[in-house]
Amino acid sequence: MKLLIIASLENEIELLKSRFKPWDRIEFDGCQVYTKDERLYLATTGVGLVSSAFSSGILLSHIRPDISIMIGSGGALPGSGLNVGDMAVATSEEIPELGVLREDGLNDFNWNAGFWPNRSYTFDPELCEALIDICSDISKTGSGNFITVLSVSGDDVIAKRRALTTGAIVENMEGYAFAHACHTMGIISAQIRGISNMAGERDRSFWDISLANKVSQEAVIGYLERIL
Repeated sequence: MKLLIIASLENEIELLKSRFKPWDRIEFDGCQVYTKDERLYLATTGVGLVSSAFSSGILLSHIRPDISIMIGSGGALPGSGLNVGDMAVATSEEIPELGVLREDGLNDFNWNAGFWPNRSYTFDPELCEALIDICSDISKTGSGNFITVLSVSGDDVIAKRRALTTGAIVENMEGYAFAHACHTMGIISAQIRGISNMAGERDRSFWDISLANKVSQEAVIGYLERIL
């Protein structure tokens, strides 16, 4: 079995690199990859939808993993019941900014000219359940729909609007591209996010990105120790 763990930045995989060293390093079309025994692979995509789409496609097509998990940090949306340091496992991923933008700032996806891609993807239920079980032993864990946004919520008004219109619990900037690539290639996938901040809160004194990255990696370590 081959497993690929993907994050957007190096600091989101540092704990994994330390736990399972030594690693070999390889490169696929500009994407740097850490590999161990040709069974476990770690890689980063860069921040944002475009970087994630480009790198996820390259990594998945070259490695062809049996399972791929995206990890990192995310913002908890209002109504999620999550706080900084908690974790969330995505059961699905949605991109709410696809569609027709209206004056009120909401996107209408019902209008369809026949060429829109899927607005949402569902992650593997069995893998999600296994990860929820592991995450729950580490910190408070929620599960549900995530949204991928081009711009994160800049205030509480935007965060509340997004939560209300999508029913999502977490916003991030990479998950939809990863989910799309995995779905297209038939790869079992899941996503874990540690909560680094409350969506809409821009005062970084209330954030804890290091803790969010730590708990998401601890969950993956727990999963890998079960199956490797």
